[in-house]
Amino acid sequence: YVEEVSGKNPSDKTIITFFEDGAKKYLQTDAAVVEAVNNLQTVTQGNLFTRILTAATGVLRSIYTAINPDFAAGNIFRDVPDAYIHNQHGEISPLQMILASWRGLMSALHKDATFYEWMAMGGAQSTLVSPDRNYTQNSVDSLTKTRRERWLGSGVGGFFSQVLNGLQAISEYSEYATRIGVYTQAKKILSAKNADGKATLEDMRKAALASRDSTIDFARAGTSMRTMNKYVAFSNAAVQGFDRTLRTFNPRKLRYFGGTKESEQELFGAIVRLAISGVLPAIACFALNHDEDWWRNLPAWQKENNWIIGDGVKIPKGMDIGLRLASTLTEEFLNWAANNRPADLSRILPRKNDVVSKFVPTVLLPIFETSINYSLFMDKPIVPVREQNLPDYMQRDSFSSGFAKYIGEATGFSPRKIDHLISGYLGFLGKFALQGYDMTLGDKQFNLAAENLPMVRRLTFEPYRNPQIVQDYYDKSAEQEKFYNEYRATKKKPAGFDVALYQRLKNNRKAMQALSRRERALNNDIKITPDERKQKLRELEKMRIKICERVLVRNGGN
Repeated sequence: YVEEVSGKNPSDKTIITFFEDGAKKYLQTDAAVVEAVNNLQTVTQGNLFTRILTAATGVLRSIYTAINPDFAAGNIFRDVPDAYIHNQHGEISPLQMILASWRGLMSALHKDATFYEWMAMGGAQSTLVSPDRNYTQNSVDSLTKTRRERWLGSGVGGFFSQVLNGLQAISEYSEYATRIGVYTQAKKILSAKNADGKATLEDMRKAALASRDSTIDFARAGTSMRTMNKYVAFSNAAVQGFDRTLRTFNPRKLRYFGGTKESEQELFGAIVRLAISGVLPAIACFALNHDEDWWRNLPAWQKENNWIIGDGVKIPKGMDIGLRLASTLTEEFLNWAANNRPADLSRILPRKNDVVSKFVPTVLLPIFETSINYSLFMDKPIVPVREQNLPDYMQRDSFSSGFAKYIGEATGFSPRKIDHLISGYLGFLGKFALQGYDMTLGDKQFNLAAENLPMVRRLTFEPYRNPQIVQDYYDKSAEQEKFYNEYRATKKKPAGFDVALYQRLKNNRKAMQALSRRERALNNDIKITPDERKQKLRELEKMRIKICERVLVRNGGN
């Protein structure tokens, strides 16, 4: 298969070059093997700027995932429906998948024989977190040092290193749980087909591959995507998620397009599982919440990423594109049928802002968003329109950190943008540090509210924070004001100018400005408790929603 040769022809694609004792040597083998080996190289090439960019992207990827408990909390809920939809080794119920994931988590925590078997078969190579961990050094430390020496022996640096390792482990095990569950399920089904009922080595490998492919295999990438992933942290994850859905719901599995009976049954089974995990929960959430004004006006990104199961409670949706498409179509159809509102079919298309963010280097994204005053993920201005006419240091709300407000007053920079930059570059660590500052040196009282607790806050939200219809109100107001100014200048009515809508916007402008002044007064009032402030701000937001609905919604239509 492989033989050492004396030299290398630059155009020969069958040669692997390596060093041994400082001397360059050459191995000749099949061209496909050479390509695979070359793709395994992780040494960053390029100039100093690209090397810095690559290193910074790796750090940010770890901050967003490996040392982020909120990421782990989302994983636990996201992976189960994805694995259920893409399961190809026997039909199982959602409850069975949940139980399998629980057993997988216990297997990882106890590090039993199943865990090590799954690791040996390469199952862990598909996770997003595990490649960042130094397993060898951790294993040596656990054998040669006591727990006290590991935590305190290296001083402050050693202590924080152990804390970071612990956070990494939480995120890592949240990825392991469902994958090990799928492995055990697939192995059981494959082994049952053997005469002795025991799994062969090939069965184990197939089961491990099924576990890797049950959600997103983050190690699955081509040469071009590996290069892009060095600069845009989650570009490959986005592509692999889309590709995974296409492979599961490929029409070519139908016998009409050349598929087999087995592949056709596999496709129909996946469609049924998609309906169970995507359509039914969407119907339940709509039935539970559709009468609530806060639910109708939740920002689109909240509904696209979460199941809303009550006032302030949410569960992260699976990452599967098919699941999100099915749930969004169901919600829009029910909204049209029950509330007589036109379906917003633009929600089923990839948002242009998400597409743009996949091409902006991760290390530059927070700066880019701040410079254009727009959050691409949330699809809204960082500084809302109602605050853009204020001095920069006054652009803040009750969620702005005390640190950002202090820096804003000292430098004249917007506190909202300061918080956005800190969250963009430090993620959970930044939020944790800002909370610590606020509770010790800032102007906020210690508050154990759910939205302040790691992991728990991934399952909560503030119902009346940034309602969609208020954003729509200000967008329409800016749009119609431009049309009005064009009309005055040209004496010709622009195609998009709605005179009646412009008049309604104008008539309610003072009322909206008065609510904004009351909001700023509440945010600056240090005498009231956080709970009192939250309740009063909710009432103000309800008033805003009523005004916006009166202006924008006419006769039941948008």
